[in-house]
Amino acid sequence: MKQTNGQNIKSEQPYLSWQRRSFTFVQASQEQRTLTSGCPKKKADTLPNQAIVRYFSRSPSKRRSIMHPKFNRCKEIWSLKIAPKLQVFLWKILQGSLPIGENLIKRGMTTSSNCFRCGELETIPHLFFECQFAKRVWEIAPFSIDVTTDLDPSFHSTIIKTRSWRTLPPTGVTSTPLFPWICWAIWKARNQAIFEDRAFAPQDTLIKAITEAKEWKLAQTSLVVDTITPSGKPIKPQPPETITCHTDAAWRIADKFAGLGWTFGDQESTVLLQGSSSQPNVASPLVAEALAASCRS
Repeated sequence: MKQTNGQNIKSEQPYLSWQRRSFTFVQASQEQRTLTSGCPKKKADTLPNQAIVRYFSRSPSKRRSIMHPKFNRCKEIWSLKIAPKLQVFLWKILQGSLPIGENLIKRGMTTSSNCFRCGELETIPHLFFECQFAKRVWEIAPFSIDVTTDLDPSFHSTIIKTRSWRTLPPTGVTSTPLFPWICWAIWKARNQAIFEDRAFAPQDTLIKAITEAKEWKLAQTSLVVDTITPSGKPIKPQPPETITCHTDAAWRIADKFAGLGWTFGDQESTVLLQGSSSQPNVASPLVAEALAASCRS
């Protein structure tokens, strides 16, 4: 039995309890540590001295990552094929920095922390999984399994479970995870109802999630840049009757005078027709090139 800060703590049975912003540890028998912090008390693992010091010297966000050692943020968030804004959104949820009722009341920024739909305490699990509105969205979500039985109060665990969720093909978003987009749609529906007085049905919320996912996926495919044929690689031969036109232009800035030239040739590089001319009062080199391409003086 040891006494610390006026409290008697049994060193034989170390425990872990959660109390917001209140962490203490004391020397225990056999190099064990008692971590005091308040939620329901749990048995603590045996930790060496250096591990305890490193734990309490870390920031709160890093402490949360220690409490979820199997969660790889790089793999589960930053490597997902989703919009960057959704990656930041998921990161904020896991960091506990999303401005929901529970977090706002902790910061003294609101007088009510209840869900505006059902009156329950607005927490991350309630907003995204437990509220009747969210439950209805997940019930009609186009997944190959009943995801309502796979939702976990821990957002960390749920993200890991979503790896096995398969989106049904008719949605058109099989190559990108739909779970973040649905969470994003639920969050936007909540904000629009509170700040804009615009209410959306669960079906509309799900349709918006699928639509935004498809639009983002389509935008990524449209960014593919045409590749240039490497030097020395054989060019596909053209038909024998093909005639090639080459044009060029020169432009003098002092008097805005341009010289134009063009040639026509066949596949054997035989010049069939050629010509040149000059043109005054040409506004720019681009205009000069355009005049040369028109093949007229």
